[in-house]
Amino acid sequence: MFPVLLSCQSDMIHVIPRPVSVEAADGFFTLTAKTQVFYPDDEPDWAIAAQAWTELVKSGTGLALKTKTYHATLRQTDNQAVYFLPDASISGAEAYRLEVHQRSIVIRAQSAAGAFYAVQTLRQLFPPEFNRLSPSGGSTAWTAPCCTIADAPRFAYRGLHLDVGRHFFPVDYVKRYIDLMAFHKVNVFHWHLTDDQGWRIEI
Repeated sequence: MFPVLLSCQSDMIHVIPRPVSVEAADGFFTLTAKTQVFYPDDEPDWAIAAQAWTELVKSGTGLALKTKTYHATLRQTDNQAVYFLPDASISGAEAYRLEVHQRSIVIRAQSAAGAFYAVQTLRQLFPPEFNRLSPSGGSTAWTAPCCTIADAPRFAYRGLHLDVGRHFFPVDYVKRYIDLMAFHKVNVFHWHLTDDQGWRIEI
């Protein structure tokens, strides 16, 4: 994962950090209230990744997507659905393959961590309004360009520092800070709690 902007084959595909590979295709996937989300029923961590996606959708668009679990194998159908599929052939715990088709989105990863980072990429394919903290109303078409994105981190440790020893930050700020870290696929939160200037947690 490289911290630069990607514009590859299509002016509609912009992802930060730059994925390892992007293949643009014709058409768009349209997110609607009828879109369903499928995830494995025997993988609790994958449920968290799927929930992250549905919460992002509801926060930005107001759409409450229905989720369904599947057991062992899943027969995919082109029915406006998002599929979370564990795939042992994906190399690396945080690697993933994201496939956006006109009637389905497929997220493949070795682990739920990879699926979670695929969600962070997927949210960037939709209009900017998708990432608002609350629905804006209006008649925005929630579309993402068809493409296949494969990605894996270049560095295992990707950290960001927050110093609350010298400067106090409220809880909402810290939570938003971590959300934005995840958005950019930063995986380590370095929380500087104390030094000779102060101690900011009652403990």
